[in-house]
Formats: sequence, C-alpha cells, structure tokens
Amino acid sequence: MDLLEVKEGIICHQCNSKGVMGKGLALSIKVRFPENYKVYKEACKIGVRLGDVIFYKVTDQLYIANLIGQARYGYGTRLTDYDALWSALGKVKRFSQETNLTPYFPFGMGAGLGGGNWEVISEMIVDMFEPNNFVVCKL
Repeated sequence: MDLLEVKEGIICHQCNSKGVMGKGLALSIKVRFPENYKVYKEACKIGVRLGDVIFYKVTDQLYIANLIGQARYGYGTRLTDYDALWSALGKVKRFSQETNLTPYFPFGMGAGLGGGNWEVISEMIVDMFEPNNFVVCKL
C-alpha cells in the first residue's frame, strides 16, 4: 500500500523541529496535504521539542502524525534522535488507542535523509506496537 493513498488511519512520518519539509517524504506530504504543513510550520515557530508529535486531522478517519525526531535537517550524519523518536512513537500509540485508528509508517522512516538505521527504527516500532496494530508502507 502506498502511504500517501491511506484513507483511514494515521499517516506517520519523521520531521525536524525547524518547520522545514523540503525533501523526501516530508516534501511529498507537504504537497499532498498543504494544510498539514501550515499547522506543522506554525507549531515549529511557537516551539516544539524533540519527541513531540504534531497531529493534523484530515478527516474524522484520517490523521497525519508529524513525529519530531530530528533537531535539524541536513546531510552526511545521523540526524534521527532515537530517544526522541521513541517518545514520539509512544504518543502515536496513545493517540491510536484513543481514536481506534491504525498507524501507517513509511518503510525506512528516519533512515533516509535522517540518517538513522532502519533496523533499529523498525525494531522500535515493533517493540512499541503490538503485532498487527500498525502497517509499514512503501512510498
């Protein structure tokens, strides 16, 4: 399943705390859901911390979860903060339980431009969520 074609659930992706969605999946989400970007950018202006999640309601059955797992953006180094990502995953889990919606994660989240190790990150997702309570999607 293509992450951007999800119609019911929580579309999750990792973001930086600077309000920038300039490349990769974040840019695709910015283009597909411009109102989400406005909410995310405004939250970053006000101030977000690593581990925060900015939830955006697309419809009653579809949300976007902007997981703040990077302090900044750039290249050539690991930007993904595993502790922050773990904290954000916990917030997504609680939100998923409250809304009874399934979280959808992109394959390789935090491992592309974020420079993290997908094996570590995917294990974090598995550890946080019970089997069959999340979906990993292609892009």
